[in-house]
Amino acid sequence: MKTFTLQNSRTKVPAKAVVFKNRAKFDKTLLNVIDTGVIYEQFNQKYNVLQRLDTHLETSMYGAYRFYLDGRFNLFFIDRNKPLDPNDLNPDYNGKRGVYYRNENKIHYELFAEINQWGWVGKLTGSFTFEGDKLYVKRDKLEEVEIYVKRKLPREYFKYKANW
Repeated sequence: MKTFTLQNSRTKVPAKAVVFKNRAKFDKTLLNVIDTGVIYEQFNQKYNVLQRLDTHLETSMYGAYRFYLDGRFNLFFIDRNKPLDPNDLNPDYNGKRGVYYRNENKIHYELFAEINQWGWVGKLTGSFTFEGDKLYVKRDKLEEVEIYVKRKLPREYFKYKANW
């Protein structure tokens, strides 16, 4: 897959919008369960704490999902040792890109991210389940379910638009 690098000089994303073709399956009724005015932050189930507050880990990075009104989403990786900046949630600067849509009464996703240790970008698939303030992320072919929790932020963090 052809890629280009975002403004952070690290993140590779697909160069052609055709890979996001399943966005055409987006159903606006999904917005009844998905809050597009927040981010969903990674939760560490082992220590029962938000990943950004967890001091048990060797890494200072945590994941955060942002959903847009048109079937697009980003998975951002944020460094908890630095103050959160609105540019951290700028999809031109940072973040893996994906699309979400309804299929057979489930919310499916396609995320374009590194798929191996050499940094090759490919498509990861799975499903999202939203319950209250929680997001459950299940990747196809894996047993593990990741949990993310809603976090409200000031409006300036949501000024950026998805453009893929």
